[in-house]
Amino acid sequence: MPSSLDARIAALMCRFSQLTPLAQRRFTELLNAYLYASPAQRRRLRLRWQAQQFNECDDDVKNSN
Repeated sequence: MPSSLDARIAALMCRFSQLTPLAQRRFTELLNAYLYASPAQRRRLRLRWQAQQFNECDDDVKNSN
């Protein structure tokens, strides 16, 4: 595995460890659903997550003004 990928995984695991137990459970539920999803379902999940991430960033910008 390339070291840059190792660093990204380590960062992800660090952030995961900072979640509350309830949030960790929710994360693992979503990850499990993604892992067992069909390719089409995975695509829809990725698009939904990207849109949600974009909307949250947009809200942050609006709230900072």
